Amino acid sequence: MQPGNANRIQSIHNLKALFWFRALAFLIVGAGAAPMFFVKSDSVYVYGALLGSFVLIILLWAVIKPSYTAVESDGQRILISTDKDDSGKFYLELPASQMVSFELWPVSGGLLWVLVILRQTPQGVMRSKRIHLSLYGASKVKGVRTLLNNILIENQRQPIIV
Repeated sequence: MQPGNANRIQSIHNLKALFWFRALAFLIVGAGAAPMFFVKSDSVYVYGALLGSFVLIILLWAVIKPSYTAVESDGQRILISTDKDDSGKFYLELPASQMVSFELWPVSGGLLWVLVILRQTPQGVMRSKRIHLSLYGASKVKGVRTLLNNILIENQRQPIIV
């Protein structure tokens, strides 16, 4: 980050992609249900289309595991938030100065990414929880890498080269 941007929060999130995924899921189910409204037949194909659309959505959901995730930093802290936390607090909050490294790898052919942050504590180097970054495209993954590498550089640590 640039000097003077210490209080500015940098955020990388998947809200737009999550919206489009849910819209696609709605369209798929709608397309599967449409024959039931427009065809006056008890054909097995009508019910097969509905069942097939549900199976497709279940498979997509299982592979992609769509959920909101934001990786943020205000210069002093690394803040990871998800839609699974109802208390209004961040899912994971780490002092930026404690981060010594991070791991970021693709799962399911790049449809899902996993982030783990390693930090220095009095007990030694500790690994964070696995943070699933679903629906993060190549530019978002690059943005997360850049954000975390900038934090490493600011704290005189070696950046991760990919």
